[in-house]
Amino acid sequence: MEKILLIITYLLTYGLVSYLQINQIKWSRKSIFMGVRIPLEVRDSEDLRTIYDNYRKENILVGSILSTLFSILLYFNYESLVLIVFLPIFYILALFLIYLKYNKKVKILKDKNKWQEKFINKKVVDLNYMEEREKPKGYLSWSKHQLGLVVIELILVFYFYPTLPASIPSHWDLLGKPDKFTSKSPWIFVFIILVQFLMSLIFYFAYRSIVRSKPELNKDRMEESIAKHKKYVGVWDNFTVITALGVQILFGLIILSSLGLLKDGRLISVFSLLFTLYVIVFSIYLSIKYGQGGENYQLDDKMEYNKYYRDDDDKWILGNTLYFNRDDPAVFIEKRLGVGWTVNLARPLGMIAFLLPLVLILLSLVFLTKYI
Repeated sequence: MEKILLIITYLLTYGLVSYLQINQIKWSRKSIFMGVRIPLEVRDSEDLRTIYDNYRKENILVGSILSTLFSILLYFNYESLVLIVFLPIFYILALFLIYLKYNKKVKILKDKNKWQEKFINKKVVDLNYMEEREKPKGYLSWSKHQLGLVVIELILVFYFYPTLPASIPSHWDLLGKPDKFTSKSPWIFVFIILVQFLMSLIFYFAYRSIVRSKPELNKDRMEESIAKHKKYVGVWDNFTVITALGVQILFGLIILSSLGLLKDGRLISVFSLLFTLYVIVFSIYLSIKYGQGGENYQLDDKMEYNKYYRDDDDKWILGNTLYFNRDDPAVFIEKRLGVGWTVNLARPLGMIAFLLPLVLILLSLVFLTKYI
């Protein structure tokens, strides 16, 4: 039964990845298509509609084939940690290669039609709004509750660890019952708490990127543009804080179960399911409603998109997904593809924020291989 549920979970995951890959093109700013800056008036051109239709069809075709093959492979090797971890990664990479293919097509089309000559190439800023956003936002105060959970867990581990049996649970089935055990080791708890701390840093950078990233403002409707951006920042700010707290609670439940203090492991399964649904549903809802930078959020009946933008495609690399600009002092900026933020890799803090999740993934794989 668990094997079937695992396959269903992975099929749903593959489907979600494909959905996001296809629709993030629509959630980007209207002056961005496949990560490429374009004039607003060509957004609905026949050429770009054809490119998007082919992109969507190829994603569905390749995604269907790979998800079927990967699910069959996992069904017969469902206890393989390597497959469980790397098959979704290969799936994402395959779809990303499709994106790179169509990103190049749009770049070629842009050069062919000389769209860059239609750009206004003006940077619009509001000094008062910039000053307001530079004021301290209490970046660390919002995470005090997370650090408090970590301190409580350290105290519990220090107190109960000597009384633990030689083997402790390391994996729970879908009904919350321990089905794998590992030898008692303090490094297991050290690692979990270390991951919690690193996750706090990741969410700190995410929070900071939201409140400090450079906005693209509309000169013709400045007040409305700022109001929409504030609303956009506010909803994603709240979403990030709640998500960060949920992650810390999940780690806390795992520690309590490993210490034998949480008798009913079903609580972990139920919380994991509800929390995952919350993250997926609300992130998609916010992306559709607000778009990138709050561009789709309507304050009145009239929808007017920003026409003041710069053609800075040369500052983006790897299919316009990574930003590298030594002349830009900003660390956090709006990403080109979909909704959200990214970092300026030319800034040291930006490079740290970019590498931190990769370090966390690497440490997790090393730990799981050794202890689980």
